[in-house]
Amino acid sequence: MDFGFQGILGQHSRHMEIGFNYVFDAILKHSKVDISLIRISNVTETSIHVSFEARVSNTGPAKATLSPMTIELCGPAGPFGKITLPEFNTTPGGAYFAIQNQYVEITNKTSLVAFVSSVLNNKSVTLSLKNGQGAITVAAFGIGPRSLPYERDIALTGMNLTSVTVVRASTSARPSTSSNLSTIGSLIGSRSHLTVTFNIKNLSPVELSFSICEFEIRNWEDEIIAALKGRLDMRSEDFDVTLYGAVDKRLAPTLEEGRVRLVGKRCAGAGWCDMLVKSVDLPILHVWKLRQALDLPHNEPKPEPPKVSRWHGWFVRRSQS
Repeated sequence: MDFGFQGILGQHSRHMEIGFNYVFDAILKHSKVDISLIRISNVTETSIHVSFEARVSNTGPAKATLSPMTIELCGPAGPFGKITLPEFNTTPGGAYFAIQNQYVEITNKTSLVAFVSSVLNNKSVTLSLKNGQGAITVAAFGIGPRSLPYERDIALTGMNLTSVTVVRASTSARPSTSSNLSTIGSLIGSRSHLTVTFNIKNLSPVELSFSICEFEIRNWEDEIIAALKGRLDMRSEDFDVTLYGAVDKRLAPTLEEGRVRLVGKRCAGAGWCDMLVKSVDLPILHVWKLRQALDLPHNEPKPEPPKVSRWHGWFVRRSQS
């Protein structure tokens, strides 16, 4: 072993290189990305805006700086756009980074539709980050910037839409200007103007703004009971959407629990959103609220009695001195 100055310097450099490679490999091979939000908004035929929040863990024992990086977004059918990740620092405790309302050109609409459809209909979906080319600097080891090719498969929880729930419903004699009533029978006397608020559960971090959409309430015989319209803005956890339109009073008595669906008809926004909305066909829960609003016989579920906890023990009265 060389204990001269050059030998010690060389040994130190090797140790720094080993430390750097450890961090490099941790980020490249072992890091984990947990996404808390992907919001898709401002949709057009050729572009979307994306907001993105995530936390990266298992990034090694030393602080590292990653340069801005352009990376491909890929779903089950391939890439559909590119985003630019900002510069951020990793620490032994991980790192948080966010993108706010970034413009993304749609490179493949078929792939984008396949990704969003998978999110809507499945319990899980994989979002892949591919072909990232950035640079990494680890100041503690005096090394960098060095090229960092980056790819990562990220497991996302899907929305797994299986039903919608009526929160409230009401009727009015005033025509709704926001709904197309042509679907419902031509006789004015056969129509009532209907407002329905649905609740939809969304366990996914993916949020999507569809703009104005049209839906139909259909019975199991595929007859159109109501035509509704409203803004569909899907949020994480759960969200309400209020739709306005008309109901055919002649078919309203066919509103039965377990035999009524909400069916997508069209979207006023981008054509690829129209394709997704037309694929919606979901059972409606709490149909009794629709019947109640329409003054039809209904069975309102009795509220569950509050749970009373019983404590089996001794009460001891403290003596007063």
